[in-house]
Amino acid sequence: MAEVTLQLVNAEITQLFARLREASIITDFHMKQLLRGQRDRILERTARGVDFEERPFVPYSERGPFYYYGGRSSSHLAYRKGVATKVLKATKKAGVKTSSGLGVKYPSYGVFKRALDGGGVNLRGPVGPHMLDQIEIRTNEMGIYDGEKAAIAEGHNEGLGRLPQRRFFDVSESDQLKLQEHLASIVEKRMEAAVR
Repeated sequence: MAEVTLQLVNAEITQLFARLREASIITDFHMKQLLRGQRDRILERTARGVDFEERPFVPYSERGPFYYYGGRSSSHLAYRKGVATKVLKATKKAGVKTSSGLGVKYPSYGVFKRALDGGGVNLRGPVGPHMLDQIEIRTNEMGIYDGEKAAIAEGHNEGLGRLPQRRFFDVSESDQLKLQEHLASIVEKRMEAAVR
């Protein structure tokens, strides 16, 4: 009995399948690209004083007074007095120097931050490096891994101790959609390149 066969899979099609399979794999480079986009959204929202769901942050405390002492890591009094002078100048003299000259007294933390930043809550301190500058992107995750800065971030994000919750480090439904769209775009471009 005679047979008639048609072989659809040839070397070219096998190579095309291999290229398509390769194109659908998300690499470390692409994961870091997705995470950089999410980090940028977090930083942009935080600078506007809103949480991951676009709700305004709880305002800074108006209870007072608030004392700012900078340069504590230095034993040089002249340096510490210079830091206090710079902060006083940066805050448009909204406070007064302490009698020692090593610090600045403000009516409240809210007054200090508004004088320093000119607006609402932005979670940045008066001197760097800031916790937000410590967001680190690793292969499949992003976080703040520096012990001190991580504790500050967790305090704000979770509302620990006397801090109100200001949930800035999270992924909203809108973020999820943007991540999915970006991922789909990456795969689509790679698939198009694979069939050329």
